[in-house]
Amino acid sequence: MSREHFVWQRPRGNHARMVRRRDEISESDEHNGRGIELADRGWLDEASSEFKKAIKLDPDSAHALDNLATIQAEQGNLLDALNGFLEALRVDP
Repeated sequence: MSREHFVWQRPRGNHARMVRRRDEISESDEHNGRGIELADRGWLDEASSEFKKAIKLDPDSAHALDNLATIQAEQGNLLDALNGFLEALRVDP
């Protein structure tokens, strides 16, 4: 079997989706890290924004969900925080 035949047989759409998903997760991790830095400085609104960006890119990021819920709890948004913690647990028990 020639290399060209093998490459031609490979489903390119799946590979492209996997690469795109990997990039989204990497970018999500960057936003999550930035959110942690901002939260450590006490900039909770900005941190919340970064965690939301991370979750938009990777809805299954339990770390970002947990971090956002922590910020929401600190800001007194207890119902939102509870829902966020529960979602984080659903994603990663």
